[in-house]
Amino acid sequence: MPLGSGLTPPHRKRPDKNRLWHGMLSRMRHLGVVVSAALAVLALTGCSASIGEKLDVYPQELIDNPGNGEMTPTVVWSDDGEHWLVLSFGSSSCPWEPRELTEPSPNSYEIRIEKTGGPFCSADFEPTVHSIPTPVIKGTEVTVDLGPGTKITM
Repeated sequence: MPLGSGLTPPHRKRPDKNRLWHGMLSRMRHLGVVVSAALAVLALTGCSASIGEKLDVYPQELIDNPGNGEMTPTVVWSDDGEHWLVLSFGSSSCPWEPRELTEPSPNSYEIRIEKTGGPFCSADFEPTVHSIPTPVIKGTEVTVDLGPGTKITM
């Protein structure tokens, strides 16, 4: 068979285009599943972890000192003086939790609180309490900033 004739030699069959497309689509589908799974893991884990332990019970310290009565975050000392109890409100499937504690100036602290759980949340509204280790001795007067308009002196 002369070169350049455009015919395929009998011993070399042309690949079946349908089989090629099926193989390529199958690989792309597999890659899509892997990428989707990786993105889901990243979305669920978030960029940072909570700095406190979520409590399953509503502590007496918060019952005795409920903050300003509004549905805004608040913080109180634990009875043992070794922890701050951070109260926040939101969806039970996407609770707010403390992510970072900083000290911008002496005896002034900021606790960054973020929503967790992803983009789809239940429409309920409930309190969530986290216990975080305190950076100072109980009795030290401190101001804690929990976000815009929420500064608490204790």
